[in-house]
Amino acid sequence: MLISSSILDKVGTISKHKIRMLKTGDCHASLAMTPPLCRCEERSDEAISGTIGVVSKQYYVYVMTNSRNTVLYVGVTNDLIRRVYEHKEKLADGFTRKYNIVKLVYYEVFEDIENAILREKQMKAGSRQKKVQLINTINREWHDLYDEL
Repeated sequence: MLISSSILDKVGTISKHKIRMLKTGDCHASLAMTPPLCRCEERSDEAISGTIGVVSKQYYVYVMTNSRNTVLYVGVTNDLIRRVYEHKEKLADGFTRKYNIVKLVYYEVFEDIENAILREKQMKAGSRQKKVQLINTINREWHDLYDEL
């Protein structure tokens, strides 16, 4: 079952757990490395950050490719799971839809958006060979990292 873009708009930030919950209605469906996040078991931002009133936000610079690893796409987001899902399901027109970009092969995590954007620009300005070398440092087989998020 595909989740329509109107549902995505209503839900906002989508996690794999929320997608599973929408598809199955099971709010206790768990992921191997992520505790369930649903209305019955919400974690507060204060508990996550360890300090009341301080919310730590994360930003991601990521590289995706097509199934044959012939096209590379570099992007930045504050919700990697949601963004990769959008690419995979072709929910937005553009480069990734046109070139069938469906596989997450590399990402970096940042605590502030300015550094994330600077890194994205640096990576986009680099040659394909530089990007390939970077991907190979953590993902020599170029398998899809989305399933490990």
